[in-house]
Amino acid sequence: MNVKAVYCGIMDLKTQVDADIRRKSTITVDFMGGAPSWAPDLYIEASPINHVRAKAPAIWIAHGTDDDIVPVDQSRRMVERLRAEGNTVVYQEAPGRGHTMTATDNPNPDNTAFLYEEEMLSFVRQCLNL
Repeated sequence: MNVKAVYCGIMDLKTQVDADIRRKSTITVDFMGGAPSWAPDLYIEASPINHVRAKAPAIWIAHGTDDDIVPVDQSRRMVERLRAEGNTVVYQEAPGRGHTMTATDNPNPDNTAFLYEEEMLSFVRQCLNL
């Protein structure tokens, strides 16, 4: 069985450009080579939310509610769309956490634990029947 795990992922690049503008960033436009008005079809094609289908691989998603880089609504909308198609989705929201995938805000580089690491690994093991 195929399985996916995503931390604080960008699901809709057009929505991400709007978030970037609010925080005075051009990272998504730079990555895409231009604004959504320049190549709207490219933004649609590059956005995972536009590729949801039934029988997708099982997916585990985690996102912080206070993420000011990738708004949590992107994960919420993706989970909603995946579930509407009947897919297996585990969604874990981290209250008060920002854009991070580490278990603490000041990780020790020698021993960094991931946010919801045990839950994610359990999900992967279950999907792979390990």
